[in-house]
Amino acid sequence: MVTLPAHSLWLIGGMLCLALGTLIPEPSIPALGIAAIITAIATIGVPSPLAQMILWGVLSFTLASFMRSLMPKEAKTLKHDTEAWVRTAIPAGGMGLVIYEGTLWQACCQLPDVAIAIQQRVYVVGRQRNTLLVIPANYPDLNISDRLSSS
Repeated sequence: MVTLPAHSLWLIGGMLCLALGTLIPEPSIPALGIAAIITAIATIGVPSPLAQMILWGVLSFTLASFMRSLMPKEAKTLKHDTEAWVRTAIPAGGMGLVIYEGTLWQACCQLPDVAIAIQQRVYVVGRQRNTLLVIPANYPDLNISDRLSSS
């Protein structure tokens, strides 16, 4: 059986983590790979496998923490009284498209029994992932401040 030197194992592991990091949008995975590559370089002066593992663990934790801090944070709130325009009709209980801040978004009506016609103005009252929650601007019993304060 052929045994590879320690630095080769660290390099292979690091490259595999970097390749996996291109497929999975999680900053910790490339951090593990970068730490493994740095550890591969350090094996020249650090022959102890235990010391290499400790070095890799410390580097992985530090790099993963740093890379996570660089990730953009998801906005938790939208501005109140935000208007959008219906691009494709939103059927009752269904999905449609709206133009919001110059971009096309999926949207559904927060009132499940209300359909919204094309070119109608709506208020954006929330968001679930990449879908906006809207209510028609001309809804008869619409009190926008009451609905927005309860969201």
